[in-house]
Amino acid sequence: MAALVRQGFAFAALEEQMSDEVPPVDGVLNEGLRQMAEALVAISTVEAVLGLIASIAQHALEPVSAVSVSVLIDGRPETWASTSETATSLDNAQYAAGRGPLLSAVRTGTTVEANLLGQPEGWPEIQEPAVERQIRMLRCPPLVDQERVLGALNLYASALTPLDPAEAQLATLLAWHAAFAVSQANRDIAMGGAFQRIDDELRGALLARERIAEAKGILMARGGISSDEAFRILRQASQRSNRKLREVAQELIDAHTSGRSSGGQP
Repeated sequence: MAALVRQGFAFAALEEQMSDEVPPVDGVLNEGLRQMAEALVAISTVEAVLGLIASIAQHALEPVSAVSVSVLIDGRPETWASTSETATSLDNAQYAAGRGPLLSAVRTGTTVEANLLGQPEGWPEIQEPAVERQIRMLRCPPLVDQERVLGALNLYASALTPLDPAEAQLATLLAWHAAFAVSQANRDIAMGGAFQRIDDELRGALLARERIAEAKGILMARGGISSDEAFRILRQASQRSNRKLREVAQELIDAHTSGRSSGGQP
């Protein structure tokens, strides 16, 4: 992990890994997320960046119904971004109890996933508020900057459906980006002020996945094939030509837009 988080977390390498190893996450690249990706250039505060990340997570990760971002301030966690009162309340319940999955993620620096209703012996302090808000699952990737844990990305779900591999990778990417935002704020303005770095890495990853999703749609419409089969065709073309998946996808989109045909194959 340390090798991935150094020097801005090597986002380009991570995006390539996400694109080439598993199919893109369905729903990540809908119109709302495209608008959010484009809006990154206008964001100027770390709180706004974390709020955007939380919103992306809620929209992109299908099992997730509420998201928050906890940040350590002088060793104490605070919720800096939240998509709903549900997430904020469950965060606060864990802060008040001094324990819970998000605090465990912060203390260990590892992702914690918990069945909040099925493991009362593990997290009894938050079982009642979880029942009241119909939350059953919580997954918490930590915010890690090199060897420091800065907080956690808290993904609350009303069902026990786990994240699939692509969704888990996206959750990790978002947690790493949140960590970078907090770390940059720490370095630049001693926490909580203007966040000036343009989020090129996250925007680039999202836009690349948009291109892949668009290319898949072209293949699906052209050949009457499934999403998985369309992704397999793109990946095979990427491997044959020794090019990045996003480059193959863009070439197919360009050919389709210009009216050229490749016989159903990129």
